[in-house]
Amino acid sequence: MAAPQILTSIHGKLFGIGPKGELIVNSTQGSLVSAQATVNSVVRLTIANALVLALNATPFEMVPAPGVGKTLVCNRVVASKAAGTAFAAGAGEDLAIIPTGGAAFCAIDSAGFLDSTADEIRFADRVPLNPETLDLTALQNLALEATILSGEIITGDSDLIVEVHYQIFDDLLS
Repeated sequence: MAAPQILTSIHGKLFGIGPKGELIVNSTQGSLVSAQATVNSVVRLTIANALVLALNATPFEMVPAPGVGKTLVCNRVVASKAAGTAFAAGAGEDLAIIPTGGAAFCAIDSAGFLDSTADEIRFADRVPLNPETLDLTALQNLALEATILSGEIITGDSDLIVEVHYQIFDDLLS
């Protein structure tokens, strides 16, 4: 195994990137600890209006599945829409980031956002079912998708710009 490349030092800890792209922390005592996740990544994509109107039936892939033995976790989402015709969003028709076929990691209430005629920007952190734990086993090798949680939005003419902040975790058992 190649030695990690130390990139910077903060408060007595040396940080670098290991041979597999993992974060390496080397303390002043010389112990080496490899983090189980890569550094936070960000993707920003535009979801065209026609696709927004069909997001419940056809989720939009934001981040492709990472491959066998890896898990994507969405930490936060920022979404914006330009002024235009308000989307006719009903109760529960909220924008969410989900693992393929799964429950929402992050959700943005449509009220005051999708149903507004003005420029709007929203931010949401991960929705923890249990803030202490997250079952990564059930989420292995699944893509992150944007969807509308219940029902389809009927009208509206704005594209959505969605920024997803995520991490990729390696399966520590393989």
